[in-house]
Amino acid sequence: MSVDTQPVARIDPAALFPTRPRAPIELHVAVSKDADEDEYSIVALNLPGLASCGDSEEEAIGNIKEAAAGVIASYEDAGLAVPWKIAADPVPAADTKHFRIALDA
Repeated sequence: MSVDTQPVARIDPAALFPTRPRAPIELHVAVSKDADEDEYSIVALNLPGLASCGDSEEEAIGNIKEAAAGVIASYEDAGLAVPWKIAADPVPAADTKHFRIALDA
């Protein structure tokens, strides 16, 4: 009887279990213009501790998107769940706008 000396094919586990794309992420935010300064403040209502600012509303939105990506990556890199909070739809104050921002997955 002969013994087969051919190398055994290795299977890459990543090929068997590819990562699934993440579901789209939405930030629920409140943005307001500071009365004393010419600056916009923005707060994520569904991700505790996430806030930013900018010289315009558009800049504030861009800044909070960038901050959110960093915070989410930090949690994931540490193997921790992102502490999402269910944000109720609050009644906006006269000088505050509430809306949702989609983040790139």
